[in-house]
Amino acid sequence: MDGQLKIRNVYLSDLHFIRSIYNEANGNADALTEAFGLPLALVDCQKQVIGYASVVFNSSNEPEIKQLFKKGFEQKEIGETMNKYAEKVLRSMLEDNGQNYSGIRRYIERFVDWLRWCV
Repeated sequence: MDGQLKIRNVYLSDLHFIRSIYNEANGNADALTEAFGLPLALVDCQKQVIGYASVVFNSSNEPEIKQLFKKGFEQKEIGETMNKYAEKVLRSMLEDNGQNYSGIRRYIERFVDWLRWCV
């Protein structure tokens, strides 16, 4: 399966699949909160999204990468590679915001708010 895996950026057309993975892990589509985060990277296998990484804020109010996978697809190696990819995307976002975490937090809040209206 490894030769068929691809880690890439997230596109608008991927959000349905990402939301499905999130709901599978959390159980309730109506409970979408900032814990959903801002998706930064995903892994697909034969054009099927099997996991994603997003930036969320931890209890210390610092951004961190969170990963979720479809059941049965969790693999340490995939997760580590996707995490590195997502961290690279996050670093570029922080550079654009002058290391300002409040900008990232606003992105997450606006994104989640927009998703609530779209569904």
